[in-house]
Amino acid sequence: MKTKIFLSILFLVSIGIGVGFASSILNKDRVFRADPVQAVHEIASQSSEEISPYETSPTISAPILSSETITKKNLSIAEASTIAQAKPGEVLQTLNTRAVKSLPIGWVHLREVKRFSNNPGDNGELPNQVAIPNNQIIDTWFNIGPNNVVLQSVSIMRTLDGQIVQIGVVGHGKAWNSATNEVQAVEPFKLESFDANFQRDFQRLQASGAEVQLSDLKTPDGQQGTQIILRDNFDTPIMDNVADRPIIAAETRALFSTETGYLLQKVVIFIFDDNSQRVFSQITQEIIFEQPTEEAAQYLAQHERR
Repeated sequence: MKTKIFLSILFLVSIGIGVGFASSILNKDRVFRADPVQAVHEIASQSSEEISPYETSPTISAPILSSETITKKNLSIAEASTIAQAKPGEVLQTLNTRAVKSLPIGWVHLREVKRFSNNPGDNGELPNQVAIPNNQIIDTWFNIGPNNVVLQSVSIMRTLDGQIVQIGVVGHGKAWNSATNEVQAVEPFKLESFDANFQRDFQRLQASGAEVQLSDLKTPDGQQGTQIILRDNFDTPIMDNVADRPIIAAETRALFSTETGYLLQKVVIFIFDDNSQRVFSQITQEIIFEQPTEEAAQYLAQHERR
């Protein structure tokens, strides 16, 4: 029998931000792990919205990538289209390799928006007693050197209305996090992917017997997309304290740009015993080749003096 407790963790160790929270969505004697997912570009119009707890069919709305993003160092569409002929694990590795191969030396900006449909307060709080919001905007700038080694990074998490939740900075052999206000020694690290930990999800869930589905599709903005779905069927249903219904399965759906390898959206869905669904979380992300903002640059300069 599978025993699962639901833990939702955003833990950005590599860029100096650690956010861990154990939600009480499910009974504590069962375990399921899922990583959130993000929505970009419609922040202004949706700033007061959250995921509907009873949305039955999440819409995959890929962020519109900048023209530089979708043309810089891309492989040909003919080459990209061949990945659907491979096994899902090989496809995922190909997509991640493709994504990091496109990265130039210099600054890369990753913008993520993460949305959860938890009950208020279920996300827990940071070490400094700041509540972890259901909706998060995370802007991270990576200064990438040869072989995709990250020399510096700065990450800022905000609420949808712009309030700073936490800041993390890495560089000069040290890392600092506003949630702990501690400085720790770190080594430069290599950027392996931009897939919101989907590779980890894939390995863990496939090892536990999850069903894997691979498909090609067109994204709303006309890109060729590759979608991988992981479905974990529970041996024993788990009660969801939001919908107050037993969950019989969970799906993690990831949509990638086939051509660039970039993750466009990742969604975690709970399936109930009557086959209705709840979107637990969604993530979309946008990658832009640009310098840090003045605000982010100030955090980097302050970090250098620590």
